[in-house]
Amino acid sequence: MQFVNPLFLLGLLAIAIPVVIHLFNFKRFKKVYFTNVKFLQEIKLQSQKQSRLRHLIILFLRILAILCLVLAFAQPYIPINGNQIKQQARNAVSVYIDNSFSMEARNENGILLDEAKAKAREIASVYKSSDLFQLLTNDFEGSQQRFITQEEFLNQVDEVKISSAVKDISTVVRRQSDLFLESRSPANFSYLISDFQTSTTTLADIPKSVNFNTVLIPVASKVSNNLYIDSCWFEAPVHQLGQGEKLKVRIKNTSQEPFEKIPLKLTINNKQRAVASFNIKGGGEAELEIPYTNHEDGWQFGKLEITDYPITFDDRFYFTYPVTSTIKALCINGAAENVYLNSLFAGDSIVKYTNSPESSLNYSTIDNFNFIILNQLPAINTGLSQALTQFISKGGCVTVIPSQTMDIKSYNNFLATVHSDLFHSKDTAKVKMTSINFKNILFNDVFESVPDNLDLPFVFSHFRIEKTVHSSGETLLPLADGCSFCSVYPFGKGYVYLFASPLDSKYTSFPRHTLFVPVLYRMALLSANINKLFYNLGNDEIIDLPEAKTGSEPVFKIRSKEKNFEVIPEIKKTGLRLSLLMHHQIKEAGNYTIFDGNKDISGIAFNYDRRESNLECLSINKLQNLIDKSGKKNIEVFKVKEKPLAEALSEMNNGIQLWKTFLLLALLFLASEVVLLRIWKDK
Repeated sequence: MQFVNPLFLLGLLAIAIPVVIHLFNFKRFKKVYFTNVKFLQEIKLQSQKQSRLRHLIILFLRILAILCLVLAFAQPYIPINGNQIKQQARNAVSVYIDNSFSMEARNENGILLDEAKAKAREIASVYKSSDLFQLLTNDFEGSQQRFITQEEFLNQVDEVKISSAVKDISTVVRRQSDLFLESRSPANFSYLISDFQTSTTTLADIPKSVNFNTVLIPVASKVSNNLYIDSCWFEAPVHQLGQGEKLKVRIKNTSQEPFEKIPLKLTINNKQRAVASFNIKGGGEAELEIPYTNHEDGWQFGKLEITDYPITFDDRFYFTYPVTSTIKALCINGAAENVYLNSLFAGDSIVKYTNSPESSLNYSTIDNFNFIILNQLPAINTGLSQALTQFISKGGCVTVIPSQTMDIKSYNNFLATVHSDLFHSKDTAKVKMTSINFKNILFNDVFESVPDNLDLPFVFSHFRIEKTVHSSGETLLPLADGCSFCSVYPFGKGYVYLFASPLDSKYTSFPRHTLFVPVLYRMALLSANINKLFYNLGNDEIIDLPEAKTGSEPVFKIRSKEKNFEVIPEIKKTGLRLSLLMHHQIKEAGNYTIFDGNKDISGIAFNYDRRESNLECLSINKLQNLIDKSGKKNIEVFKVKEKPLAEALSEMNNGIQLWKTFLLLALLFLASEVVLLRIWKDK
C-alpha cells in the first residue's frame, strides 16, 4: 500500500489525545459507607469492572476513528502498474484518435469515430486540469506537435474529422515518444484509440527506448466486407498516339461472398472509353485487362469506377500518363553517318531523327531531345561530357557506340561520371552472342514467342568492358567469352546504353540481324519520360519534375481537374533534380494538373491509401498475442468492459483507492462511540 499524501500520516500523533485523556481521567469513585452489608460490596465491585471495560472500548473506538481519518486524508492506494499519476506534478498525456476511413464504420454504439472521441473525453476526465495533454490523429498536423491544456484538448477532440491519411501504430508511438522527451514530465501516459486494422497495426518497429506505458483501446466494427479497386498498370511503359493500350486492373474482395458480373467503367479525359465486367470469389482477387486506343496526345487523365456499399472511398481509382506524338532523337556522328540507323529511323512517324556532326554540335540544344546516340566519336571532350551528364540525370537516354580508333581515356572519363562500366582492351576474336536478357524492360512485349534454337549475331571485333565498383549495370546481350555486347546503366532519371563494338558489318553482324531493329527502336521509345501513374495520399511522396524548365524563382501550382481547388507546393532543388513536396496539402483523391506559372506541364493522380480498404481488425486476444510476440512489456490492451472507461482507467493509473473505505470506517467508529455512550451508561 502506498500514499498520495504521506505527510498526513503525522496526524497519527493525535492518537495520543484519547490515550492521555483516558490515563489522566480525574473522575474518581466516591466511597459511600453503608451498613456492613456484604451484598452492597459485591454490587460496587461489579460496577467498577463494567466501567473500566466501557472506557477501554470507547478508547479503542476513538483510536480507530482517528487512525482511519488520518489514513483517509493520506489517500492510501494499492498500485496496479508502475506508471502512476503524480498528484503533485504535471503529468503528460498523449491520446491518439484513429480518424482514417475505416473509422466511418458503425457498431452498436454508432459511428466508430464518434465513439473514439467520447472515449478520449473520458480519458481526459481522469486527469487534473493542470496536466499536459496532446491530441494526435493520422494527419500529424502542426497543432498536434505540442502539449495543450485540458480545455484546449477537449476542443480539439470535437473538431476531429475523417481523414484520408493513414498511419501505422508504430509510427504513432514514435511520434508520441518524441514529444514526451520534450515535456520532461515525471509520468507519461499514452492512449491509442483505434479499430486496429490488421494492415496498419505493427509493433515490431517501436524502438526499445520507448519506456512509457501505452494503453490500446479498441473500438470494434461488425462490418468487414468490402469490394475495391486495388491498383492498375500498363503492359507497355511508353504510350503513343494511335497505340493500342492494355490496362491491367486488380480488384480485391475482403468479404466471404462471391460477386458475379460486376461492372467496371473506364473514363479517359471525362469520356467513357470501356466497360468491363468481372466475377470474383469470396476473399479473393480478380485481374482484368481493358484494351483501348489512344486517340489524343498530351496528358491523359483516367478514372476507373465500380459500385460497392457501404464502403465507397475506394470505389474509384485515378491515374495519369502522357501520350507522346513524337520522340526526338539526335545522332552525334564522329565521321560518316550510320547507314543502318538512318534506314531504321528515316521517315518514321514517331521518332524524329536528326544527324549532327560532332564538330558543329550546339551543346545548348541537347536538352531538346529525348534520345541521343554517340556514333563512333574519336573522343568525348569535357564540354560534351558535362552536357550529356546533365541530360541523362534529368531523364534522357544516351547510347554509346564506340569507334575502333577512339580515345579510350576520354570515353572512360565520361563513363565513370555516369557510373558506367569502362572500356578496356580490344579483342579481335570472333565470338557469338549467347542469349537475350528478356527480364529487362527493353525486351518487354517485343517477341510473341522465342524459338529454342535462336540464331544470334556474331561479333568479329569488340572492346572488352571492365566492371567497376560504382556500376549498377545490367547486361542485355552477353557474349560467349563472358563479356557484354550491350549493357544498360541507370544514372539519375535516365539511362546509358553501352555497345562493345561499332554498329558496322565490318565488326559485327548485329546491324543486319533482325534483333537490330527492336533493340534500337525500343531504346528510342523508352527514352520518353516514364511518369508514375498515381501517388497515394497520406504518404507525402516526392514528385519529380523531369520536364520543368524554370527560372531562378519558379512558382508551381497543382490544380484539381474536377473541383475549384489549387495548392502551391514546396519546391526542393537537389543538384539538377527539381521536386515538389506536398506536405499533405491535398486531401481528396482525383486527377490534378501541375502548372509552371500559367503553363500546364504535367498531370498527376492521387488515390486513397488502399491499406484502409482491408477492414479486417485485430480482436483483443489477437492484439494481446501481438504484444506478447513483440516483447513490449509496457503496452497493454484495455479489456475491462463491466466498468466505465473513466473508472477503469482511474483504477489502472491511480491504483485501488482506499481513502473512501477509511473515511467510512472512521464515521462507523465515531457512530459506534456515540451509540455506546448513549446505551451503556455508568451506574
